[in-house]
Amino acid sequence: VSEQDRIFRNRKDIRYRKPIHEVLSASGRDLQLIDATEALSIMHTGYLRSIIAEKGKRNVPLLRKAVQEDPDDYDSWAYLAEALSAEDNYMEALRTSEKVMEEGLYKAELPQVNTALMTWYTSASSGKTGDPAKYKKQAYELYERYIKAGFSYPDIEFGMGCYLQKIGDTESVVRFFETALQKLEHYKGVDTLKMAGRLDHIYAYLALFYSERQDPQKAVYYCTLSLRVDKYQEPPLSCLLGLLKNDRNTAAAQAYAFLGKIYDTSSLKDKLFILKLSMKAEYQELSEFIRENMSKKELEALNTSAEPSWSERQDTLKKEYPRIPVRNRTDQNFLYLVNELREEKADSLYEKALLKELVDMLREHWEDIVNLYERLDDYRSRQCLYGLLETWMHRENRIISLARDNGLEFWDMDIIPTAEGMTCVEIGKQLAESLNGFIYTYGDSYQKIFCFLEGSKDHTSNSLKETAAKYNNISFIKAAPDSLHLDTLIDEPVHLIRIDVSGSLQSLLEGSMEHIRTEHPKLALCLDCDCNNLWQIPKLLKKWVPEYKFYLRYYGKNMIPDKIILFAV
Repeated sequence: VSEQDRIFRNRKDIRYRKPIHEVLSASGRDLQLIDATEALSIMHTGYLRSIIAEKGKRNVPLLRKAVQEDPDDYDSWAYLAEALSAEDNYMEALRTSEKVMEEGLYKAELPQVNTALMTWYTSASSGKTGDPAKYKKQAYELYERYIKAGFSYPDIEFGMGCYLQKIGDTESVVRFFETALQKLEHYKGVDTLKMAGRLDHIYAYLALFYSERQDPQKAVYYCTLSLRVDKYQEPPLSCLLGLLKNDRNTAAAQAYAFLGKIYDTSSLKDKLFILKLSMKAEYQELSEFIRENMSKKELEALNTSAEPSWSERQDTLKKEYPRIPVRNRTDQNFLYLVNELREEKADSLYEKALLKELVDMLREHWEDIVNLYERLDDYRSRQCLYGLLETWMHRENRIISLARDNGLEFWDMDIIPTAEGMTCVEIGKQLAESLNGFIYTYGDSYQKIFCFLEGSKDHTSNSLKETAAKYNNISFIKAAPDSLHLDTLIDEPVHLIRIDVSGSLQSLLEGSMEHIRTEHPKLALCLDCDCNNLWQIPKLLKKWVPEYKFYLRYYGKNMIPDKIILFAV
């Protein structure tokens, strides 16, 4: 939450300055501002990945022009670093943010210094700029430089903590997270705080740390704070119940009274949630206490909602979905989510979902989702699809985090074990990174590689030039994705196609239809965060090539899942 000046009279002397992150100003006089925060709220959706991608296409060229015209405009350098990071151009974002911290520390406005340093932490920990651990010394140097300059902003310690968490330095993570929380208590600024949306994560991390270090007082404290942010999180409640269970001085009645400060114990939903987690934690004394103090009506509801046996659940789901072999927990939980889409009212689903629009699409296409699950050829793929549904429907990212791959995007050797003798096609974003990853994985055993770049981009970048100089038969061709037709441009057989574009995936595939139908090339396709692609693209490909097998892999890290890769082989 932050304050912004957004409503003003349309006068010639009131205008925005700067091409990006505009600043409102009046010529020849000071602006008179009125605080309307109690009466008005503005919902800003500009940080959804699909919107960021579109904004990046506009912002990056504008910011490059701004810093070219004024190399000392370090505010624009900071914004450029942030925009590059949003486009996943982490290496350039890293170097650009370093420039702000090294040359513009006292020249940029403080909010932009904060932006630059946070962007540096994000880029260094991304894994796209090499091993994150190699930046540890520099991370501390930049942090010390920031502190010595007299600056203070809670997000900086949070960003440093997240970076250290990425490299596994647990003790230091705790120190920085706790410093960030202390600074947050006294923060009086109006700039948006990234840590504000991650407080449950910070508290839960600290709770687990102190629980493992046998410090129950601090562990209980952080469990409680995490649950006050979101009381229906299972991990912190499980941790808290374990602590209460092991405390010999806390009877079940006292434990339940303590939980009553977080939960509404008159609510059957809250009561059943505590009971369910108590049973999982084998906290028998508390489970029995809750049951003994339930009303007759609540006990009837409890008995009615008692879970059937595993075999009973399997039999029921097999009858409902005869094409899905219900063999394990992933199958079962996926189909439960499908039933939820089919049976629950829309308003109830909206309350739990990441975005209302996602619920509407998922409800409309639940049969397509089941068909995709059936077609996926391994359980890593099925767990990925199940995890995506959990995230979209319940804002629960635990499953998708478990399904996340940390290897090279697109080049999964379980799916594409070799490129020997292949004619390959590369289309879209991060071409240099993908091409280098391909050659690192498969060597020079390929026959030929065609690389297509958008016409506005420089295909002679140093990284691409170096790669082309080392290896033979790599061609670079300028072409806009929305007008690219492989069937027209390439006459010879094609064996592998990688596509990573925004918004034109289906048209690109349609322009490659004859190659796909005739040669059945292996396909590695980034679906990004457009969930419609998740069922539309496999349906289209299955129509053209019934023999295709499908795989899903997930490489993203954002709240709204992105970097979803569909393989057809």
